[in-house]
Amino acid sequence: MRRSNAATVLAALWSADRRRTLTFLACIVLGALLPVAMMLATGAIVHSLSTGSTGSGLWAVAGFVAAAVANAAAKYGGSAAEARLSGLYIEYAEDTLSRAVLAPQTIGHLENPEIVGRIGAAAEAARENIYYWSLPALRRVLTLYLSGITSGLLLFGFTWWAAPMLFAAYGVLIWLYSRWDHADIAGVVEATVHRRRRAEYYRELLAEPAAAKEVRIFALAPWLDARFGETWLRAMWTVWRTRRAAGRPVSLGVLALIAAHVLVLAVLAHRAVLGTVSAAALTVFVQAIVGMDALARASYDGRGVARAAAELRNLHDLRRELANSEPTTSAVAIGPAEVRLDNVRFRYPGADHYVLDGLSLSIPCGQSIGIVGANGAGKSTMVKLLAGLYRPDAGAVLVDGRAADPSAGRVSAIFQSFARYELPLRENITLCRPDVDESIVDHALSLAGAADLGVSLDTTLASAYPGGRDLSGGQWQRVALARALAAVDQGAGLLILDEPTASLDIRAEVELFDRFLEVTRGVTTVLVSHRLSSVRHADRIVVLDAGRIVEDGTHEELIRSGGQYATLFSLQASRFQTHA
Repeated sequence: MRRSNAATVLAALWSADRRRTLTFLACIVLGALLPVAMMLATGAIVHSLSTGSTGSGLWAVAGFVAAAVANAAAKYGGSAAEARLSGLYIEYAEDTLSRAVLAPQTIGHLENPEIVGRIGAAAEAARENIYYWSLPALRRVLTLYLSGITSGLLLFGFTWWAAPMLFAAYGVLIWLYSRWDHADIAGVVEATVHRRRRAEYYRELLAEPAAAKEVRIFALAPWLDARFGETWLRAMWTVWRTRRAAGRPVSLGVLALIAAHVLVLAVLAHRAVLGTVSAAALTVFVQAIVGMDALARASYDGRGVARAAAELRNLHDLRRELANSEPTTSAVAIGPAEVRLDNVRFRYPGADHYVLDGLSLSIPCGQSIGIVGANGAGKSTMVKLLAGLYRPDAGAVLVDGRAADPSAGRVSAIFQSFARYELPLRENITLCRPDVDESIVDHALSLAGAADLGVSLDTTLASAYPGGRDLSGGQWQRVALARALAAVDQGAGLLILDEPTASLDIRAEVELFDRFLEVTRGVTTVLVSHRLSSVRHADRIVVLDAGRIVEDGTHEELIRSGGQYATLFSLQASRFQTHA
């Protein structure tokens, strides 16, 4: 059974910090009960005035003052407890999202549109401070509900039916409002996940630096602004339509509640005129009726709690769905890795065809192998499977006889879209391994041709930081290559080079591949490149076509066979000869 909204948020607070949550709840209970005590004290004061009992009146006044002071202290204590708890609560939500996203060892979930949308919605909730504002909303909701219920119980001193009738009227209104609120919240979340994400994309194009040059060169601002408005309005139209449709029953509930109040107040006034209800009792009962209005106000304040609860459920569902059930095995092998793909089939989520279809390949320890083929042949997908970033739909991808696992420390790679970390050069190479010897860093930079970048190991690679420096695309590629090579020195036995020279000029590329054997010595290497003059340095070359291996051999063997590789190599060679 699904928890209520308040219970969902309270469970998150309990997980964040139990002691502070108990303090928070204690202040809420006091803040709800003390106003009721003040009602009773007010009635006692009126009774003492009407009877002329000075002694009891002084005690009643003292009780009222004590309750008022305690109520103020409870409100202050509640605010202080809320402030101390809010940071831990937000940290809990952020940590839950991080753990959910990082739980899988693979990256397939980050290319699933539905999962990416839900992750984006969770991140958007954090940016909009949904969790922060839900905490004071929860305090108000619980205080108002408890105060309203306690106030209603006082009406049993007037008549047996007044409290049940008002509770029923409030209950119907709260139920109708909660239905409206749930439909509205669900509509907002749905719009955020699947529709507003597109509008947010247009907004980012307008505001972020990445597209700023082209936005101005091609005069895209009016077009993007119009697309943003159109997409956002289309996303929100569903929300507004749901609000209108679900709001009509709420209006009927309000009318029913007004009728119940009129009836109770009329009977109370009639009995007061007849003298069957004293002035002191009338004072208490009227305050109790007014105090029950807290139940309606709690429903309104519950909207912030409902939104946070919906986002927390999304977080917990994500964490449960993305929990990695595959045990991570630590690497026990050393030296070059042995790699094998057995009848591997793979397609991306939502795709209607296999990118790899029955691919089998064996790479002995220490061999360097080049992967070539036309765009879309499956080269990059294959190396991601080798790195353990995807799991095959069928077949097996084995490194050292075990399923490829990126966390095992046996794979090092440089991909086409490598990361550029705004960190010192040293940390760009070592990353989370601060104990790496500086000689390993220097050796990796030297092999990658990055020994003369003109910056020290402690220079931050971003000019936005004091003393930082920006690098060119080619320099960044050398740094990424050095990072991959440093990992080899730390125990990786499989080196994946996916277009490792795409940002290098011709001279730098030639220099790198002239040192190819030195760079890859002692490690099993998979090289993907469109430049066949580079691939020829590999011990062996395979040609992919439509997700299968159609040719396999050395450069000389494939040239003599006159197949696809020979044709492509001849075309590239003739282009260089023509331009020469």
